[in-house]
Amino acid sequence: MIILLDLRSSGPVKYVASKREQPGIFERLESRGIGGAQYVQIKRILTLDLPQTTLFFQNQFGSNTPSRVLRLVNKWRQCLRSDFIVPEEQRKDLEKSIAGAEIFAWNAIIEASFPELGSWKLTRMLVPTTSEEGRARYIQPDIKITAVHEGTGETRVAAVSGTKAPGPEWCESWRKAFEKLGLLELVLTQDAQRRLVSPKGPQAWPIYTQVAIPRLYEFLLPFYPSKGHITAKEETFTRDAYYPRDLLEDMLAILRAEQPQFFERTKLHQLKAVVQRYRARRNTQSIKTAENRKTSTSF
Repeated sequence: MIILLDLRSSGPVKYVASKREQPGIFERLESRGIGGAQYVQIKRILTLDLPQTTLFFQNQFGSNTPSRVLRLVNKWRQCLRSDFIVPEEQRKDLEKSIAGAEIFAWNAIIEASFPELGSWKLTRMLVPTTSEEGRARYIQPDIKITAVHEGTGETRVAAVSGTKAPGPEWCESWRKAFEKLGLLELVLTQDAQRRLVSPKGPQAWPIYTQVAIPRLYEFLLPFYPSKGHITAKEETFTRDAYYPRDLLEDMLAILRAEQPQFFERTKLHQLKAVVQRYRARRNTQSIKTAENRKTSTSF
């Protein structure tokens, strides 16, 4: 926008638009019927529904499992108990690092254990500490864990103290709870989860390329109807475009707004390639499913 100031006159300043300003991402989304309620779902896809604790753990500790980290934590603590070489200040720093690693490991274990742990269904709920005027109040509430076996229906219950701040005592409280449930060994020997991160940049992490971006694409695609191109295998036009440019541009803008540290340098063609690979995987799975159905009904 250009501002014209007429020095010969005391009249009002004139504003002349030199170029039509481009609407921001939220204005573009709103013009397509994507309002606040829909953006909450976008938030869930890109942030709230992602296993943040596991994502952080894998980024911090690579391919090491939480159980392996806990074993190393115990070794370090045993070593420090008998150590007389490390200066006091360095010892404090080491103890903080060890405690932090233990917390990260247990957070990852807890996230991986709910809502399913082998043949068990696990739920957790806060236990009210007081009640005032019929309303429950929660001041450092305990956590009640309920485990139900899928096959037998057996139910087990344990609790984690709500008075423990994250630290060694908090970790021990969770360990005792799983031990009381009879599930500690299962918790600590869970199979290694699918890798959510990779040595490549964050924009190439599987958690985004195989989970978040495909979900975002599927959610937004119906809001971007666009005439598709007829491919060599198609004789007539019967569908909307799979990769509308407006859709890809808005997806990239959303990713940059929600995860700027990860997607600030991502290019449009890179995002399109991720979506294309997703559609190729989906189509392959659909073909295999159809073939399996034909085989199962041919007898």
